[in-house]
Amino acid sequence: MSAAPGPADLIQIECDQETSKLGVLIAFGGIIMLFVTFLTSFSSMLIKELAYIKLDTIIQIVASVSTTILIISSIMFNYAYRQWQKNNTADSLLYLASSAILGVLFLIGQISLWQMLVNDGLTSSGNVLAGMAYLIGGTHAVHLVTGLVILGWLWFQVKKRYKVKPVRYQLIGWFWHFLTILWCLIFVFFLIIL
Repeated sequence: MSAAPGPADLIQIECDQETSKLGVLIAFGGIIMLFVTFLTSFSSMLIKELAYIKLDTIIQIVASVSTTILIISSIMFNYAYRQWQKNNTADSLLYLASSAILGVLFLIGQISLWQMLVNDGLTSSGNVLAGMAYLIGGTHAVHLVTGLVILGWLWFQVKKRYKVKPVRYQLIGWFWHFLTILWCLIFVFFLIIL
């Protein structure tokens, strides 16, 4: 019979900040390449389909409001991080929750926008370009849902006063801000192209 492992026998994995940051940046590079591929494909298809696409003003307004909500969500996360650094847990939790709620509102806005586009006859089955637009938006939405799950995990960690390494909080912020910037670039791309 072997004895139970003692504390000295357990291996503790330390989080190397620089390696973690590099890993996140590499992941961002992969996500950027995915969206560059999507947007390039979208642009090449656009020339053939441009005459058939007319976006109502209300659709542009909903898209603009939705984008503004995501930007505010990113700002709220930044406030949460600052409060956490000051050991102000209550305000950090409030700003984290605000950031997540605004992220959910952004997703609701995107779903409403997709429904409006479908109601206007812009369906993926009838228009390849619309299919690409839905693919781009859907892929971003999947990344955003992942971000919301991570925000929920972080909120729980802070709420229970578990030890959260500063680099983890920072990298979660990087991801959330990255998704916001990525969406803003996609949105501007669509505004210019369409």
